[in-house]
Amino acid sequence: GAADIALLSQALHHAEDPRQALLAATRVVHERGRVLVLDLLAHREEWTRERLGDRWLGFELDALTRMMGDAGLVDLQVGPHDDATLSPFSVVTAIGTKPATSVRRK
Repeated sequence: GAADIALLSQALHHAEDPRQALLAATRVVHERGRVLVLDLLAHREEWTRERLGDRWLGFELDALTRMMGDAGLVDLQVGPHDDATLSPFSVVTAIGTKPATSVRRK
C-alpha cells in the first residue's frame, strides 16, 4: 500500500460486507500505516435501512474490534466517541495499524 492512513467515515454501516471494506482499507496503507474508522455504535433504528440505505444498524465494540483484527490490523483502539446515552446515533472510533510484514533480525 501507498497511503499513510485510510479513513472509513460513516461508511461501514452502508457496506454490503464490512469485513471486505476493512480488508481493502488495510491493503491500501503501507506497513505501519493506520486504518481509522468512524461509524455508528449498534442501535435499533430500523427505519434507517429504508430511508438512509443503511445495511447495518451500527456495530458493537467487540464485533468491530474482531473485524479489524481479522483484517490484519494490530494495536487496536476501539471505543465510543461520545456519550451513548445522548442519542440513538452514537459514534464509535477505531484505529488499527498494519503490521510490518518482515521482521528484522539482529
